[in-house]
Amino acid sequence: MRIYLNIIIVVISFFVVFSPLYSQSYKEDSLAVQAILDSNGLGGKVYVWEVSEVENDRIVSLTLEAGMVILIDVIPGDIGKLTALRTLRITNNPLTNLPPEIGNLKALDSLIIQECGLTELTSEIGNCTSITYFFLDCPINKLPSTIGNLSSMKSFECYCDLDSIPSGIGNLSSLEKLIISLNNKLTSLPVEIGNLSSLKYLCLSLNNLQSLPDEMGNLSNLETLLLQHNSIPEIPSSIGNLSKLKVLDIYRNHLTGIPPESGKLLSLISFNARNNNISFIPEDFCSLSSLIDVNLQENKLTALPDNFGNLISLGKANLSKNMLQTIPASITSLNLPQGPSGINLCFNPDLVFTEDQQVWADAVDYSEYEQKYCPEFKSTFIHYTSFNNFLFTVFKISSCFLVKVTTRDILNSFSVSRI
Repeated sequence: MRIYLNIIIVVISFFVVFSPLYSQSYKEDSLAVQAILDSNGLGGKVYVWEVSEVENDRIVSLTLEAGMVILIDVIPGDIGKLTALRTLRITNNPLTNLPPEIGNLKALDSLIIQECGLTELTSEIGNCTSITYFFLDCPINKLPSTIGNLSSMKSFECYCDLDSIPSGIGNLSSLEKLIISLNNKLTSLPVEIGNLSSLKYLCLSLNNLQSLPDEMGNLSNLETLLLQHNSIPEIPSSIGNLSKLKVLDIYRNHLTGIPPESGKLLSLISFNARNNNISFIPEDFCSLSSLIDVNLQENKLTALPDNFGNLISLGKANLSKNMLQTIPASITSLNLPQGPSGINLCFNPDLVFTEDQQVWADAVDYSEYEQKYCPEFKSTFIHYTSFNNFLFTVFKISSCFLVKVTTRDILNSFSVSRI
């Protein structure tokens, strides 16, 4: 019995002496937050409880969002003492760097750095291996190679000024959603992007991409691929391997054609290749029996594949503003309304109808077709074009300090239905 009593005394003594090294309370956490506020001259103006949330006597959430009083220029190393922190949000602040101590935040789950002046991301960020959601909106031009250490990350949104993407991004085996947008200097992707086997949603719009790696065909779980506003001249043939792809949007690029392998995308329901230089569509494309919405407006098509009518699920086909001279006989099997709400052949002035097509279109020639179906479309088109140009201008002039609308909100505007 004496032996057991001695053991109990030793164990209790151990925790009394060493527990401060292994545990921490709200008091220590609040001192760390107070140090952040004091470093920015906010002591006595902003209180710890106003910017933090507490659970089980620990600070688990910290929000440093610019307002009437809060303005964060610097974050001291004290932030590394917040070892129970799960959410860190830094928004609308002129902050230019993060201390290396941020790597001590092993419990961090969500990191949001939005509309700040951050010009460099410390490599110690790679130590925050519990991060599942990372939102980054600041003018940095490089991501540290250690970004690849964040193997638990499921969602990464990056609106920066990147000129390259580190190959380590291919190590993000848990990543399901990746947005890398508004990076005008980004011209290529690392081949390692094809290693993202869990990826379901990939948005690479509003960059300056000039090619796509063949390895993108390895993204076997990808469902949505957005590539609007780049300089991509062709879609790699490997895209045919994306058997789960449902949405492909490559609006406003430099495409001249669509690869025959696109006909293997049997899950595809929406295809938007508006405003390119596409002059032909392969017959294989018309094997897409699940396709509901296709937008090929503002291209250089002079004809359509003979089997275009095989797109049996089609609910909307925008073929306006091309150079169509004929349309295939099979098109009459598509039971769609004419004009913008269905099959849109407006602004193809050289188009000639056969007798069957005249009955189908209820128009003897293109002039009658335009009179019946296109006047409303003209005004809608002008309105949409002006709105679209406005959005694109906002994208080009936006900065971390001047524009109050968030980049995510603007980007979402491009998801509106197109005519």
